[in-house]
Amino acid sequence: MFEEMGGGSGKKRKWIMIAIGTGIIAIFLVIRRSTQAANQAAAQQAAAPAAPVITDTGAYPSDSFGGGISGTGMDQTLSTYLAIADQNTNVQMGAVADQLHSIQDQMNVNNKTLQDQIIAMNATATAGNLNQAAQPPVTTTPASTSHPDPTAISHVITKGETLYGLAVRQYGSPHAAMAGGIQTIAKANPTIIKDPNKIYTGQTIQIPTKMA
Repeated sequence: MFEEMGGGSGKKRKWIMIAIGTGIIAIFLVIRRSTQAANQAAAQQAAAPAAPVITDTGAYPSDSFGGGISGTGMDQTLSTYLAIADQNTNVQMGAVADQLHSIQDQMNVNNKTLQDQIIAMNATATAGNLNQAAQPPVTTTPASTSHPDPTAISHVITKGETLYGLAVRQYGSPHAAMAGGIQTIAKANPTIIKDPNKIYTGQTIQIPTKMA
C-alpha cells in the first residue's frame, strides 16, 4: 500500500516539473519575441531619413488670408510650407540647369568632333578622286602646222603654172600679186611651198580667196 502511494506522488511530481518547465519556456519565448520586436523598431528608426531643416525666410505676409486669423498658427504653417516649396524648387531647378549645361557641353564637343571627321573624310575623298580621275592627253601643236583657211580654194597645180600667175588670177592684177598675193598663197601652204619660185605639177595647194 505504501508503495502505491509512493508511486502516485512520484507521478504528480513529474507532471508538476513538466508544467513548470513548459511555463519557463513560454516566458522565455515571449521575452525573446519582445526583444526582437524592440530591436527591429530601433533599427527602422535609425534607418529613417533625417527630417529636413526648414528655414523660414520671412518673405511671406503675416496673414495669408487677409486678416482675421492672425495668431492662430495658420500663417506660420503656410509660410513654412511655402518656404519648403521654394527651397525644393530652387534645388530642383539648379540640378536641371546643371544637367542642361552638361548636355550642351557634350553636344558642342560631339558636334565639333563630327565636323572635323566630315572635313577629313571630304578631304580624303577629294584627294582620292583627283588621283584616280583620268587626265586628258597632252597634245602639242607644231609651229609648222598649218590651219587651212575655210574660205580657201583647193587647187591642183598643172604643168606650166607659177605662183605668180596663180596670184594674178586670184587677186586681179600683177601689182596685187607682187604686193602680197604670192606671199599669201605661200603662207597658206607652208609644208608644200618651201620656195615661192618652185612649185611642181600635181601638188595640191590652198589659195585664199582674200589676200592677207
